Amino acid sequence: IFADYNFALVTSRSHMQAKAGKAPRPKYHIYFKINEVTDKDVYVAMKEELCNQYKFFDNHAKDAARFFFGNPNAQVIWHDSWLTIDEDLFQVVSIEDGEDLDRK
Repeated sequence: IFADYNFALVTSRSHMQAKAGKAPRPKYHIYFKINEVTDKDVYVAMKEELCNQYKFFDNHAKDAARFFFGNPNAQVIWHDSWLTIDEDLFQVVSIEDGEDLDRK
């Protein structure tokens, strides 16, 4: 799904652990490389659009100040490609909102 984007895939603290009565399963955080964003509203709009397009992302992790606890035993996979995901998200948000977020 994300083959064209730069990202890091990192195992979470709950990776392969039984939790809330559910069987152990893989759990990851994905960190996409993006261009610098200094406007909180633009950053939140990007995260909201990501959740809208890909329903498997945690809908509760969209705020601008989201904190992730580290995993001292994390396994990290870096996927190097040619796009940053914000390039596509800005296009979708701009088209839907009728504005060009690149100008903000």
